[in-house]
Amino acid sequence: MSRHAVAEPSSGVGVAPVTSSRTVPAGRSWWLAGLVSILGMFEILMATSAGSTSTRAIGLVGGAALIAAPWATGRGYRWGLLLLLIGTVPFAVVTWWTVVTPVLAVVALAMGIPLARKLR
Repeated sequence: MSRHAVAEPSSGVGVAPVTSSRTVPAGRSWWLAGLVSILGMFEILMATSAGSTSTRAIGLVGGAALIAAPWATGRGYRWGLLLLLIGTVPFAVVTWWTVVTPVLAVVALAMGIPLARKLR
């Protein structure tokens, strides 16, 4: 059992020993869900600077759905897939002329669909 020191950047002072045997299994099983949720946060960030109010609303709702999608797959594969589609497709369609939002949608679906299948 190895021990690592982890510094807390918020305080700048605290260093706490962390046992890797407790942190690694959680990281192995939930890292993909975390990445999909981070993509949802990026979508919300893009939506805040979108042009019209309706585009902003679509992006904010889609980002929230994308954040929740990997964590809702315990309710069933179809529920998680529905949230993934709500979170990616409408905002990518509304902002089709940009490069970032369609790429974000493809990447989120490419990571989220296998995750939903794995967690069902």
